[in-house]
Amino acid sequence: ITYAGQGWRVEDRIECVGDGEFLCERTWCNESGRDERIVLSCSIDRPGQDLSYVIPAVSYDGNGWGRGQEPKGLYDSAGAGQSLWVFGGDRCSVPACTISEDARCAVALHGVPEDAAQSGCALEPLGAGLRHWLFWPLQEWPRAYTRRDVYAPAIRNAVELAPGESCARRFFVLIKPAPHRHEGTAAVLDSAWVRLGQHVGAVHSPEQLWALGVRFAKECLWVESDQFVGFSIGLTWQDGRWVQHPDVRYEIGWCGQNGGFATMLLQDFLWSGNEDSWRRGAAVLDFWAEQGRFANGLIYTHFEDKLNGRVNPELDTCNLGHGAYQFLLASALAEQAGRPQPRWRATGLGICDFFTEHVLPNGKLGRSWHANGDLGEADGTSGCSLVWALAQAYRLTGERRYLDTAERAYRAYAEDDLARWQCTAGALDTDCIDKETAFALLLPGLDLYEITGNHYYLEQAEAAAYYLASWQWHYNLDYASGTPAAAMGYATFGGTSVSVQHHHLDPWGALIALGWLRLGRITGKPVWTERAAAAWRQATIGVSDGTLAFKGVVRPAGGQDEGFYHTRWGGPPGGVSDWLVAWPAAFRMITLQGWDEWDVLR
Repeated sequence: ITYAGQGWRVEDRIECVGDGEFLCERTWCNESGRDERIVLSCSIDRPGQDLSYVIPAVSYDGNGWGRGQEPKGLYDSAGAGQSLWVFGGDRCSVPACTISEDARCAVALHGVPEDAAQSGCALEPLGAGLRHWLFWPLQEWPRAYTRRDVYAPAIRNAVELAPGESCARRFFVLIKPAPHRHEGTAAVLDSAWVRLGQHVGAVHSPEQLWALGVRFAKECLWVESDQFVGFSIGLTWQDGRWVQHPDVRYEIGWCGQNGGFATMLLQDFLWSGNEDSWRRGAAVLDFWAEQGRFANGLIYTHFEDKLNGRVNPELDTCNLGHGAYQFLLASALAEQAGRPQPRWRATGLGICDFFTEHVLPNGKLGRSWHANGDLGEADGTSGCSLVWALAQAYRLTGERRYLDTAERAYRAYAEDDLARWQCTAGALDTDCIDKETAFALLLPGLDLYEITGNHYYLEQAEAAAYYLASWQWHYNLDYASGTPAAAMGYATFGGTSVSVQHHHLDPWGALIALGWLRLGRITGKPVWTERAAAAWRQATIGVSDGTLAFKGVVRPAGGQDEGFYHTRWGGPPGGVSDWLVAWPAAFRMITLQGWDEWDVLR
């Protein structure tokens, strides 16, 4: 199809490459007789009412949930007037991708990997529908989002074409049936996975990663004093050396993973017979069980609260859920070891007991509670983290109240948060729609399916899996030589972005992999095993063996940066956070402990 006018000739070539999938190439030829400096673009209009939309890893129906200052809506309302948000294509988990969906179909427009870092995308409201936009080269306006709640000036690049010169860009248009909400979007993600996917090799074997995790926990994070026994939240670079973080220090779950590391050291004892692993793991669990419990069954989620004399701190349900699950798992491992620890089980069950008695009227379990049992914040998906523990409590005790609470809560979160594709509040350093909270709907959903045999839970777990897939990178980006990303051979394919408030990648896929692997085994669908393996392998990049160095600084064995800056986040693309947090190593160990076929992770 050729268009001509105003000194330009534009030609579109459209090829059907699959069911409802079209590969397009647009060529612009300058026939104006003079040099031109232009922004290339294409757009498609899709009519419809009640449209939901996703810019994967960037905007979920406009990011209306939460108090964060990330880009919200389709227009930036800051300053005089309104301007359409345009995002760089490399911020999206599918290159420069926009998706809209109604009750009939999903429509998507996205670029190709080689142009991702030199493109832009946007959605524009129409009278009855949406206009999908693609731009080349890189565009971000009216402001560029560069740190949490921080903006920089717009980026408005252009292509220069001499008289008679032409250039071409390729892109995809997809139209997919949507028999149920978000199934069309899921089909778009499946297509991108097949068409754009690349292989990334694992940097370390599972056996090496387990050993490095044990070393990192023992050699770098261990704390044993009169005041505290456990693990630091991570290492930061200060005064020419790596030191344990001096402020936020001791956390049972989430970033700090005291429960996760302690339980994995028990597993290390069972596999290796290492008594030092048992001693340290048991000491941590004993310390939290003795020093961290409240009379109502809750526990300190951050032990600094007790050290600082806070008698009624606010306790988030993300940490409570992870903590309760690890205490219950630890008690089961202790039984295997022939060293039963009823106090550990009582600690995990105490948390579960509190929530069987404090279910909110809508069936949810709250975002946070005060130590005295008063509700802190109700909204957010993070309370679903407790379903993981409640399902484990039922498996260990057979008591129906745990299962009843788990099922009721799971349905409440699935039919509200997940149905809207807005899982929230699990990334505790933000207040926004995020990725990681959906894990609380993936893995517990599979647990409930295995316990009850009810296919509802399997269907919801797969819906959560697709939501998580929208945060997973479907392509690779290149980085300039001299950057840490280039030095470590960082590949983005398979990695996962954090949240709409934090636009960088992290190794969280190491834990998501456990849910995707289990889903693949249950459903027999190869895509979940493929996504799991890609997430796992990508999450092994940057794990130090004790010799890895960037910027002239050696990273200790088992350490890994939390943040990998794949886009314009805190500086040029290709930077790292210099924050060797506890959770990546713990999450890798949790997945290795929970999965019995390591060969798929090699």
